[in-house]
This record gives sequence, C-alpha cells and structure tokens, in this order.
Amino acid sequence: MTGQNPNVSNPIGFQFRWQPNLKSAFDATMTIPLNMGKSIAPGANLCFSFARSASLEVLSDDHTLATEIAQDGDFYCITFLEGVPKSSTVQVRFFGDGAPLRKWSDAPAGVFWDIAEEGLTDVPPADNRCLGDLENLQFVSVDTGILESTIEAPGALVPAPVDQQNPSDSSGLWSIPNSIGYRSNHPVSFWFAELISQDFHPDNDGPDLDIQVSEGMATDAYELRVAPEGVVLKGGPEGLQLGLVTLAQKVWQCSEGVLKPTQISDQPAHHYRGFMLDVVRHFFPVATIKKLLDSAAWLKLNHFHWHLTDDDGWRVASQAYPQLNKIALRGPGRPLPPQMGSGSKAYGGIYSPEDIKEVVAYAQARGITVVPEMDIPGHARALIRALPEIVEAGDQSQYESVQFHRQNVLSVAEPKVLTVLTTLLDEWLELFPGRLVHLGSDEVPEGAWTGSPTAKTLMEQLGLSTVEALHGWFLRQLQDHLTAKGRQCGGWEEVRTGQSVELDQGVTTDAWVYSWQGEQAGQDAAEAGHPVVLCPAQTCYLDLAYSDHEADPGYYWAGTLDLQKVYSYQPRAHSKVMGLQACLWTELVASEQRLSFMLLPRLLAFAEVAWGTANLEAFDDFKGRAAHWQSFWKALGWNGVRPESHW
Repeated sequence: MTGQNPNVSNPIGFQFRWQPNLKSAFDATMTIPLNMGKSIAPGANLCFSFARSASLEVLSDDHTLATEIAQDGDFYCITFLEGVPKSSTVQVRFFGDGAPLRKWSDAPAGVFWDIAEEGLTDVPPADNRCLGDLENLQFVSVDTGILESTIEAPGALVPAPVDQQNPSDSSGLWSIPNSIGYRSNHPVSFWFAELISQDFHPDNDGPDLDIQVSEGMATDAYELRVAPEGVVLKGGPEGLQLGLVTLAQKVWQCSEGVLKPTQISDQPAHHYRGFMLDVVRHFFPVATIKKLLDSAAWLKLNHFHWHLTDDDGWRVASQAYPQLNKIALRGPGRPLPPQMGSGSKAYGGIYSPEDIKEVVAYAQARGITVVPEMDIPGHARALIRALPEIVEAGDQSQYESVQFHRQNVLSVAEPKVLTVLTTLLDEWLELFPGRLVHLGSDEVPEGAWTGSPTAKTLMEQLGLSTVEALHGWFLRQLQDHLTAKGRQCGGWEEVRTGQSVELDQGVTTDAWVYSWQGEQAGQDAAEAGHPVVLCPAQTCYLDLAYSDHEADPGYYWAGTLDLQKVYSYQPRAHSKVMGLQACLWTELVASEQRLSFMLLPRLLAFAEVAWGTANLEAFDDFKGRAAHWQSFWKALGWNGVRPESHW
C-alpha cells in the first residue's frame, strides 16, 4: 500500500500511511507502538507538526480514546483524557478536505511525548523515507571523459555567454598560470584573486597570467579575450566583475591544466538576478549563507533576498525591542511552539548586528546586493508573541491564515504598531545599505481587521470603505518612511492591495512588486508602472519537489519542478520587468544537506534563464555543461545531490 514500509527499521518509531487515489480529501494514519514497558496515564500529551488543518481521531486497539486537541499553526498537541495500557498502540487518524497526500514529506514531523513524570521523549519515524533520507547522500564521481571534452568544446560556462567564439583547431593551448598579474589598478581586478583562490586544480608550472582591464562599456556589459599573450577585459563597472567570473570559470574547468583561446561578448538580459532564502522556518548559520553567496556569485546572480521574519521566528537582533531576541528559539513551553518538525528541543537562532554586517560585506565583495525582508502586516505571529502590547484588546476579528494561524496579523490601526515598525526599520537601515527593503505584504487572511473598533474608527476618519484600502494605507505609511530615508520599498504581489479601491492610499508605483503566484500579477504591475521582479512559483520556487515520486521531498501545490521545467521558463519582456528571482522556502528544508538537494542543479538552470541565454532546444547541451559543475559544488562544500536522478 502506498505509504507503508514493510521493513520497519525502528521498532519504537511511528509508522505513517496514507490513503492513495483520493481526489479532494486526505486520510492518513500515524501508528505509534507503546513498547516502553509502561502505560500512558491520563494527562499525557502527544505532540507533532503536520502541515495540514486536519480533523483527528485517536484510537488504541480499535478503541476511540477521549482526548483534547490543541492546534497552533502546524503544531498539534493531543492530551489524553484516559490512559492507554502498555504493549498496545496509539493510532492517530488525520482526515479532511483538501489536496490528497502524495509524498513521504507529508508525514508528521518532530513527534514527541510530553509526560509529566517522564518529561519529553522523541518518537522518530520507523521509516527514514519520512525524513527524505538525505543525510547520507553523496556526490557521484564525475566522468573523466566528460571533463576532458572541455578542452575541445566551448566549455561549461554557466550561464552561457551571449556570444562566444572559439578557434576550431587546438593551437594556442597553454598552461594554467600559478599567479595573476594586472595591467590595471582598477579595484575590481583583485576580485579575481578572491575567486581564483577557490581554484580546485594542483599547482602548475605555467607562466603568469597577465590581465589588462579597462572600462568603457554599458554598466553590466563586458568583452573578454583570452589568448596566450594575455587576457584583455573591457566592460562597465558591473561588467568587469562579470567578465572576471567568466575567466575564473574557464580556469577551474580545465582539468588538464590548460587554457584555450576564446573571445566573448556578453551582457545579461536582466539587471536583477536574485535568489531568496527563508531562514525563519529553518535557521541557517552565517557559514551556510556565505557558501550560498559564493555559489550565487559564481553563477552571476547579483541580489540576495533574505527572508528574515515570519510567523515562526524573528531573525534580526533588536536593541530597541530586546523581547524579539528572546523568541529566537521556539520549542515546548516557549512563546513560539515547535513548528515545521522542530520537535521537543529548543530550535532556531538570531543574527547579531555583527553577523549581518559580515554577510552584507561578504555579499558586496561578490557583487551581490542584500535585500532584507520584514514580512508584514500578515505573517507577524512572532512579532505579536514577542510584543503582545501591540495587540488591540477589543479586536474581535476572526480569521485563519494559510498556515493555520489565528493571530498573525498586525493591528494596523494601532499607532504604536507603526511606531514599533518604523523603529525596527531604522535599526535595519543601519545594517543593510542596499536601496531596496522588502515589506512582505502577502497572504493577509480574509477577516483580518473586520472586527476591530480601532480599524473602523480610522477607516471612517480617512474615508476608506474596505479593509483592503486600510492595508494599502498602512503600507503607504511605511513606504513614505523609507522614502524619507532614501530607500525604496518592495513587496510580494499583494503589496498593491488597496490600489484598485483607493489609489491614493496604496503604495506608489515606486514600490517594487515581486510576482509569486504566477507571472500575470507581475505583468499587471509592470503595466501599472511598478518595477517588477518575476518569481512565479511554478518555475522559480525551489522548495517544490523535483517529481511526483513519493520519495522526492518537497511541496507540490504549484506542481513539481524538474531541471528542464526550470530551464524552460521564458519570462515575458517588459521595460519595467527588472529581472527574475529563484526562491527557496524552508518549511521542509531543515539541514544544509536538504538545502543543497533542493538547490542543485536547478539553480544553474535558473541562472541561465535569468541571464537570458537559456534555449530549450539546447537543453541537452545545458545538461552537459551542468554536469561539469558536480565536482565544483563538491569542492565548494555542498553535500546532498542525487546526480543519477536530477542531473
């Protein structure tokens, strides 16, 4: 049966099975053996994360148990009102309307018992497929024959240049040099030394490489000529960096220790080539962020969108509101309960000002701008839990967010809310020098503010007829604050909320719009005059599963996303479309191994799409080039890719 493992590897762990072939409902069972040698007394709690809003039925040996069930986001706590004898089992049935379950990653996670006299006891899955079984994934050795072909072929440059000319014969090959010389004092020249320090070849006896660098082109354009007598690089301020990345790629790709002459003329189709990482659902240390920035720089991505706040955590330390620092960890008995399978132990983290400055400087040195995101007015449960005084006492609004939260929307009519947010934004502006600040604005649930006396009064004073207009008014206050500080706001496509109702109360067309549910919202925003970043989930969300296979971890609400589908994305051109962004949400990404698994090799395909040289007819050529990068990612420190499935 789908979802049942006949070879239980952990007899004390839970088993999970789901009913296959359902159309618009789900029905699944988690079975936990009570082989601990003792019974479960009344008052015991069984806790876990489950990413659906489900009805639960709890049974033991076909007897329905009396229980109380509490839900907070995806965290469920079942309190047993009657005991369960030892040597029996507990079965929890999950059922409800909605998309059927299809994958092992749909299973409950972070399961634990909370028993007064015993404390907290984790219950692992009996079947490692519930974990995705990624911890032991290793890179497959690269075919030497493929690497040798680099010498005769145009190489494995990703993204592919707009124009690359290579001699048809093999004359002019010369050894990769040991050292680099510059005929320029331009500061960008020395970035090459930073890149080439990550070269993965043994020392060679070749001559020094002489690089002549000069400006004189469009900002992000460059021309690169590689010949035995030296390298000539001409470009604009950004183009020089991009050209040096191309040269660095050529150096490390030549496994035989030789370079081949080439001439390249190149320029990206999109100014904004971004990647977003959610560090709230699961936290990643600075070392992992740096590794990601290195990878992005090698692929010529130039914006890092850092999703730093959400319902499940607040990742930026605050001096003005130290209460936020205290909710850096979530777990049992804390203001933020376990979520996304974080289980019985305290989990999370926070970035100090020093951490953030270190990341920003590291990104800048690689030509990458950091775009911080403070996700408001929805997705604000963590902020509300840390600062309960900002909640309007008389608000009777009833709502439930997509993630099953019933108090995650800020009381936007409360003056103290704006005071808190502008204070926090001012703290952030000291840390993030980039012009763009992302304000989220997505997924405010229906029903928010409809029962708020303060909202009603403010709407009457402003002449607003809908809560959507109130949403727009609120964002406009924050936009005006950022504008006065010399910054520009962005937001998900919902940042335009309120414009169609009362245009003068919504954000202005200076606000950047990130289109995520599809491309159309971005095209509409561009037509209205907004700068737009396209990141439609169907082709740009790297948290989607690669395939329909039940063992492939990841979400599938927007379909599945294999390498070819990423590569096939052809964004519609518009003068206001600034570029593209890949996004990695981390509800199901709890480790660096899983991050690597979801990221690679799809990030290579996205980089070529964002550059503008992806050609679906040449997909096989792209796959051949991408294969050369396996050894590079391994040397850079990534671990957790299944080349046999996805390369």
